[in-house]
Amino acid sequence: LKVLDVVVAEQDDQLRDVDAAAGEVVALAADGFIVQTGAGQLLVRRVQSPGSQAMSGRDYVNGYRLQAGERLGLTDAEL
Repeated sequence: LKVLDVVVAEQDDQLRDVDAAAGEVVALAADGFIVQTGAGQLLVRRVQSPGSQAMSGRDYVNGYRLQAGERLGLTDAEL
């Protein structure tokens, strides 16, 4: 998954104390999804899957049924 557009996620009370690993989806948002990093959280607004056209983060959430708790960048064998 190629990430094309991100912004620093706004910290609200719900996300401030999340205990998540880097690369883990911590929340779904109206315009994308929020991913934990080693130094905070990013709102992913535009992505491109291999062999696909670029799409909004929200379209990715809807099309790939992304859920909070999933970890980006790992295959099933690596989990």
